[in-house]
Amino acid sequence: MGRMALDDMMVWAGEDDMDSVLSWHLFSNHFPPLPEGTLALAKEVIAAFREGEPDRKIDISSIGAHRRHGTSVPARVCAEAWHLDAFIVEEEEGA
Repeated sequence: MGRMALDDMMVWAGEDDMDSVLSWHLFSNHFPPLPEGTLALAKEVIAAFREGEPDRKIDISSIGAHRRHGTSVPARVCAEAWHLDAFIVEEEEGA
């Protein structure tokens, strides 16, 4: 249900409202909800993909550490963990 709801929200949200959709996804579409600081980090991850740098290191020290990568995590790892594929595909299609 979570992915279907996300897809529906993305269809109806305008470009100006993507922050709201991303926020809903991170904090309501995950259980348990991700830490509050994840929103800014998720935007960095999406930007890294948009700029063709999926291996760019993202400093996640503000929300914790990754079991394998510590506090410097490749954007692709964050994208997978936070299920950002819908946002990344959207960015790639719009490019």
